Amino acid sequence: MLSRSNLRWAVIVLTVFTALVHLYLGIRQFNTVANLPILWLLDSAGYFVLLGGVLGVTPVLKDRRAISHYLLMGFAVVTIFAWVFLSGVLKGDPQSRLAYPDKIDEVLLIIATFMHLRAE
Repeated sequence: MLSRSNLRWAVIVLTVFTALVHLYLGIRQFNTVANLPILWLLDSAGYFVLLGGVLGVTPVLKDRRAISHYLLMGFAVVTIFAWVFLSGVLKGDPQSRLAYPDKIDEVLLIIATFMHLRAE
C-alpha cells in the first residue's frame, strides 16, 4: 500500500510535470495567435496554484485542503476534455508529441490526488 507521504510526492511530481508541459507549450506557441498560448500559460499557473492548495501553502486555500484536492482533480478533468475538444484530437491531430504522455500524467494525477485525499 502506498503511504500518505508517497502519495504526496506522486501528486507533486505529476502536477509539476503537467504544469511544465503546459508552460513549455505556451511559451513555444507564444507568437501564434491561432493557438491561444495564453490558455496554456493560465493552465500551467492553475496547476501550480492548486498544488499549493493541496500542500497548504496557497493562502486562499491553506485551510481548505479537501476542496483543493477536488479542485485539482476537476482542473485535470477539464484540461483533458479541453484537449479532446479544442486540440483537433478528434480529427487525429493532437498537435504535440507531448500530448499523450501529458494526458496519461493527468489521469495518474487524478488517481494519486484522490488516493492522497482518502489517506488523510
